[in-house]
Amino acid sequence: MDRGRRLVLRGSLIILLILPLIALGHYFAFPEETRCLLIGVSDFKKTDNLYFNPGLPVSTIYSIRSLIAQAEKRDSEFLGSLACKPRFIYCDNETDYALYGNKSGSPACTHTKLGAYIVLSRNGLNADVIAHEILHAELYQRLGFYKYQFAIPVWFNEGLAMQTDYRAEFSEDSLNKYSDGFRNLPELQNLRTGSQFYSGIERDILLNFSTARYEVKRWYTKDKLTHLITALTHGTRFADAYR
Repeated sequence: MDRGRRLVLRGSLIILLILPLIALGHYFAFPEETRCLLIGVSDFKKTDNLYFNPGLPVSTIYSIRSLIAQAEKRDSEFLGSLACKPRFIYCDNETDYALYGNKSGSPACTHTKLGAYIVLSRNGLNADVIAHEILHAELYQRLGFYKYQFAIPVWFNEGLAMQTDYRAEFSEDSLNKYSDGFRNLPELQNLRTGSQFYSGIERDILLNFSTARYEVKRWYTKDKLTHLITALTHGTRFADAYR
């Protein structure tokens, strides 16, 4: 065997040895995301892009698909078109949601790594929550994983996702009530990271979501969002692209 072929073989063996270690490390660091990536080899059944537990009533499956269609229509009208094709994982019990979603008590979540995975709990079965999560997936699709994770502040990510989420507790009327007539709003520069945005008691977090929604609503047009995404993908800092 010539030297070139030996080097190729050696490199292939090294890769085969390293990949399981990488996968194991990813599982310990991000267990929920890893389980989502492996949903295709789980016991969950699948129809189109929706995964669910065996035994789930057909009527519930139809209901979920109808809600997804409503949410997609809402987001498509807001953005102009949809670019992402996320996989949806419906967990009809708390145990499964803790395995695939998160333990924070949120009704749904979106994992963005090697594709978008939207995990829905029973409490997430409404068009508002699903539309919210789809907008996360759409922003991820347009920016790519690295920019999505590190180039935008959490307040913007959540504020944009709130634009097609019409839940009353995050409305401007609610914000007016809890902020003393918009006088005591949280500072957005202090809500850049997840640990900043999602910390505090329930009322604090609600105020963070409502404030982010209010700010992005005042800023948003389709052209502005298109410009921001283009600028970010070309390396412009968020603060400059957002202006």
